[in-house]
Amino acid sequence: MGSRRTQKRAKREAHRQTQRARRRTSAQQPPRAGSQSNPLIGYLAHDGFDVLCDGDGCIIAGSRDKLQEILRRSGPAGTRMDTIQAARFSEILAGMRLGGAYCLDEEAYGRFLAPGRRVGLALTDEDFSDPGPLGIHLVRLQLIR
Repeated sequence: MGSRRTQKRAKREAHRQTQRARRRTSAQQPPRAGSQSNPLIGYLAHDGFDVLCDGDGCIIAGSRDKLQEILRRSGPAGTRMDTIQAARFSEILAGMRLGGAYCLDEEAYGRFLAPGRRVGLALTDEDFSDPGPLGIHLVRLQLIR
């Protein structure tokens, strides 16, 4: 039996080896089913109550950087939005089922297409070549009842 310091060092090293083994094992496994059925679509901005919108549609950008760019362009409304939150497919779909509208940029819409079509939404391919007068092309989605 060694000193306390030696015992702690051995315990730390054993913990590190266990962590390395877990990382190697998880890297070899296929992605979890939940990550494919509920993928990350993009990000939205809010101030705790209000959400950044384009008209009546909540803006979902494909990356945090793109969302921050949209926030800068949106003027005073964007300066209040201090929280950036991930938006997953199931959350967007649930909001749409409650009557909400969403405006997705090219990256977010691309991620939304496949799972949206799998659940039966009639989604078309969009042409994002024209950025429009504001410099960004958004696709508005809403379920019509």
